[in-house]
Amino acid sequence: DRARLEVRRDYLRGYEQVVRNQLDRAAATLTAVSTRADAAGAAGTGREAEALLGQVLYRLDRPDEANARLTAAIDRAHAARDDYGEASLLVTAGMGRLTRKRFDDALGYFERALALESVSGDMVYATALSNAGICYARLGEFDKAVAVQTRAVAAYDARQIPIYIEQSHGELGNTYALMEEPAKALPYLE
Repeated sequence: DRARLEVRRDYLRGYEQVVRNQLDRAAATLTAVSTRADAAGAAGTGREAEALLGQVLYRLDRPDEANARLTAAIDRAHAARDDYGEASLLVTAGMGRLTRKRFDDALGYFERALALESVSGDMVYATALSNAGICYARLGEFDKAVAVQTRAVAAYDARQIPIYIEQSHGELGNTYALMEEPAKALPYLE
C-alpha cells in the first residue's frame, strides 16, 4: 500500500537525519511520521518513529516532551499487544533517565521490558538486561547487576555484534570494579 510505504520512507529519512545529527529536522520528520502512521496502516512504523523521536528529544534536552511522548506511545503499544514495540519504547524511556543518572527511575522501565518474555530472544531484551545491570550496579545492588549483566554478555556473545560485545563486557567489568574485585573485572575490561 502506497501510504504505508510513504510513511516508512519518511521514517527512514528521519533516521538518516538523526545519523547526520540534524536533530531539529529529524524531530519534525519523525513527528510527522508518528502523526500519519496509524491512518496509513503503519502503526509499527509509528512506534519505531516514537522511539527514535524520544531519543532525539532527549538529545535536544527536551526530556519532559520526550517522556510525555514515550509514555503515550508505551500505552498505545501495550494496548495493541505489541510486545516488541512496547519493549523498545520502554528501553528508550529508561535510557533517557539513565543518561541523566536517574538510575532508580530508569530501572523501572528496564524491568518492565524484561517482564515481556515474548521478546527474550531479541536485541531489545539484551539491551534491557545490560541497562538494568548498569542501574543495579550504580544503586549498589551488585548481585542483581552481575546476574543480569552476565545474561546480557551471553546474549550479545551469541549474536556476534562486536560493539555490543565490547559494551556488555565493559559494563560487567565496571560492575566488578565497583565491587572492588579487580581480578574478576580485568578479563572483561581487557
